[in-house]
Amino acid sequence: MTTSKEDPSPHPRLVTFLGTGQYSATTYFLGDRIAESRFVAQALARLLDCERVIVLATSEAEKANGEALGEALEQDGRVVCMRRIPSGRSEAELREQFRIMRDTLSEDAQTPLVIDITHGFRAQPFFAGAGLAVLSAAGRLPRDMRIVYGAFEAKADNMAPIWDLSPFVEMMHFAQAAATFKRTGDARPLAEALEAERRRIAQRARRGEREYARSRLVNPLRRFAADLAATRMAALLVGVERNGKFEEPSAQALHKALRAWAEECDRDHPALVPLINDLLEMTQDLIVPEPAAREQGLAAPQARRASSALAQLYRRFGRLMEAAAVAREEIVSRVAATPEAIRAGRADFDREARERAERAAAEASGIRGLWSWRNDLLHAGMRGNPEPGEKLAANVKTLVDKIAEPPRTIIVTRHPGAVDWLRAQGILGDEIVRHMTDEHIAALRPGDRVVGTLPVELVARLCDLGVICDILSVNLGNERRGHELSADELQAAGARLVRMHARKLG
Repeated sequence: MTTSKEDPSPHPRLVTFLGTGQYSATTYFLGDRIAESRFVAQALARLLDCERVIVLATSEAEKANGEALGEALEQDGRVVCMRRIPSGRSEAELREQFRIMRDTLSEDAQTPLVIDITHGFRAQPFFAGAGLAVLSAAGRLPRDMRIVYGAFEAKADNMAPIWDLSPFVEMMHFAQAAATFKRTGDARPLAEALEAERRRIAQRARRGEREYARSRLVNPLRRFAADLAATRMAALLVGVERNGKFEEPSAQALHKALRAWAEECDRDHPALVPLINDLLEMTQDLIVPEPAAREQGLAAPQARRASSALAQLYRRFGRLMEAAAVAREEIVSRVAATPEAIRAGRADFDREARERAERAAAEASGIRGLWSWRNDLLHAGMRGNPEPGEKLAANVKTLVDKIAEPPRTIIVTRHPGAVDWLRAQGILGDEIVRHMTDEHIAALRPGDRVVGTLPVELVARLCDLGVICDILSVNLGNERRGHELSADELQAAGARLVRMHARKLG
């Protein structure tokens, strides 16, 4: 329990079970304190200074030991409350057992609670654990709580230890908090559990106990959670520049902290290891290699993949607004003409170039419908004919799935020298065609790229779909027109790629 001289906790209440056995006098010890009694509940009330004792007993247990235990506790000045529970011989009785335990454990959340599972019949101790799990998930348990077991079978020289099983309750809190983070992205319960763990470690250190694994997760976790809640793409994935200094991406910082803690976690929190591994896996796809993150920011190819993973993560959390927002920004980034339009959070970010890319994307027929879904979410359906929630969820899934596929590059040319020149520029192309057919055009998606020699009518048609068009431009004299040129000859003639945007009027 947590106690201090400045703010002493009230006397705890003890919830205990009673069996039908013939109990003999035993000396119980907890730490360096001892108490002798034939009833472990009486010994615990003395050792932990419990003023109120609630005894859960079947009619058989109450008949066998109830009166003697009540008298012993009252002689010590304890307030005793005997509560009858059914034996549990049917499903209905088991449900009633659980209800009584649930109500007993949660009836006073302000007073510290001690739960004794030494005695009991059949499923009673198991139901106590189940009740703890349910009430913990509902936030209905006292913050100051411990669970104990009188290990009569482990006695030596008539001295029996009281085993403190509270770390297993703490482990349950950790597991629930980590599971909440994994399912929803809400890291607050896990951060609070880690803060509580820090306090417990400090108390154990003052008592001279062994060193426990000290998590360094709290600050990285809170930072990641804040960036996730606010949909800070750059801060999450590639880091931002603040006051001239590069700030490590919060996803990477959290991943590092999780990995460091996982190495120590198996000793002190073994039940958490599978969850920690899940959280490591969850953050792994958000990691962008440091050189690319620093030098290119969100314009880096690895960052484009991380953006897609972030959108998928939001959708998995059921956070449609954020999933749609990330997908929208990724599509705008694919349409952008320059890296500076993508490098959010950096000194060289070009706001005007970003706005041009947004306008180009908004004008594309292949994208306008996606924007409508996102706006419907943003404005909470405040329109004459809002989309049903299920349809919006399906639409967002479609949008997120689109950006999960990397953009394709189609090279359009009938000249081998042009293909060689483009390859020298690092443009290999996913497909090389002599001319664009309707079938080719139908397969294109927003953010795909077409490179080569294109008529202006085709450029307008492709731009209307949100496709990027880069035209191979070269100045040739009349004497060289109609001749095949090598890559070197194209380079010597000043070949270059020009980003084109066209819109058909009327």
